[in-house]
Amino acid sequence: MPREGKWSGPTTGPTTYALGLISRRAACCYYMPNTLLGVAVRVLEDAGSTPALKTAAAETLFVSLEQGVPIPTKAPKLLWAWLKISPASRSWRSMEKLVFRGIDQEEVRADALRLLDLDDAGDDLRDLAVDVLRGHDHAVHLNDTVLMGLLERASSDARVQQLGRLLHAVHTARCLPRGLLEAVRDRWAGSQSPAIREVAIELTAELPEADIEFIARMLEDPNADVRTSMSNHIDVHASDSGLTLGLVEARLRVEGHPHVRAGLLRAQASLLEEPGGLGRRRRR
Repeated sequence: MPREGKWSGPTTGPTTYALGLISRRAACCYYMPNTLLGVAVRVLEDAGSTPALKTAAAETLFVSLEQGVPIPTKAPKLLWAWLKISPASRSWRSMEKLVFRGIDQEEVRADALRLLDLDDAGDDLRDLAVDVLRGHDHAVHLNDTVLMGLLERASSDARVQQLGRLLHAVHTARCLPRGLLEAVRDRWAGSQSPAIREVAIELTAELPEADIEFIARMLEDPNADVRTSMSNHIDVHASDSGLTLGLVEARLRVEGHPHVRAGLLRAQASLLEEPGGLGRRRRR
């Protein structure tokens, strides 16, 4: 086993090779020398390190996390800082790995929230922030006040889509109040943007039961993409499946768009085949 100790070797050339080799081989190993992890941290700290070397160092730390190997406590903040300025490194990232067990990440979480709320951050950086915040250990700390603040200031299609993904993660982590989910859904459903109305429809999957009035309203939306989205999100296991089936069949009689019809026909078939449902009674 390698000895513990400080790295005194070069930070270019052989080190790049070593970091790259260990990151590629780590999937087969469950031991990562602490010395090399220390080198990776110092490479990320060093302003003179080349982008290639920093990418290798970051990947080494990410693979260590994937294998359950403890990393230095300062690594999360360094990884986050590197990801923000290195779009190329984000092509292989798995942001859930930034949810480090046993390591305080409040600084990372706070900075991700700051980016998510910045008008001039750009969609790529906000996507990065959402990917980090969606991790369970971050999502569970996002309270209703923080979420509503973000929602109040989100108006563009991209920002609403990002917040839709974040709401799903937070709801999975700690179960959002039904009233909050319905309020957000109805707000987005009233948007002038079809893309935002589609996000509202996707949010219905988080609600405990189908809302017949909402389904009927969205199936009459003037935009075919919105109607298609609604037809594909009909809850075929709802307790009031009889009402849902009646609504689907009524819409099928007047709907002319092929994509919407396809979704409605799938919903109809599923409702008819629902165990103990109307389909079985009709065939008797």
